[in-house]
Amino acid sequence: MSGGPYWSARFQRRVWFTDHALARAAERNISVNMLLDVIETGTLREGESGHCWIWKMIEGRDDNLILRGGADC
Repeated sequence: MSGGPYWSARFQRRVWFTDHALARAAERNISVNMLLDVIETGTLREGESGHCWIWKMIEGRDDNLILRGGADC
């Protein structure tokens, strides 16, 4: 699994995943393609200091997929 960079058409910027994020995703049977889908089509919530969260309910999963972004989301 590669950490990137990947291109986000939604945010018009490159996206990377940390080794820790990829390891946690693998433990939860989440593919990079699924992570990228959440980035492109998930619900965005902006927080303080330029951080944001993106989440998406995926049919057939009993957990929310939540991603946290850095500054300038």
